[in-house]
Amino acid sequence: MVRAVLVVLALVAAAPAAGEAEGRQQPLVVYTRTGGFIGVQDSMRISRDGTVSSSNGDFRLSAKRLATLRTRLRAARFPTLKREYEADYPIADGFVYGVTFGGKRVLVNEGAKAPLRLQRVLDTLGEIFIRRA
Repeated sequence: MVRAVLVVLALVAAAPAAGEAEGRQQPLVVYTRTGGFIGVQDSMRISRDGTVSSSNGDFRLSAKRLATLRTRLRAARFPTLKREYEADYPIADGFVYGVTFGGKRVLVNEGAKAPLRLQRVLDTLGEIFIRRA
């Protein structure tokens, strides 16, 4: 009996609290923008429910903007994208944009010729980051 109680107590202690489980939920998408003349390190994490946590502030996307973002992310077909798109002629102090979606991270250097389907995602995330959403 004592052993059974100890096992139950151990399981209860090991179970994460509800808030902890939500905190570890995989985001819908993560966006980063690094580089530039002053060494910018911007980041944004968008949860599946549209909650945005970023270095530019926290807010919530409208249902319409979240639906548009989801559509563009799917249309980009991330599994088929290269891991990195480099510019033919690197730009000194240029930015590097990163997008992580569906377990795949893609980097795009400023001046690179990324596929239009990926560029649409970058444009949408850039607009959301500066709160034009």
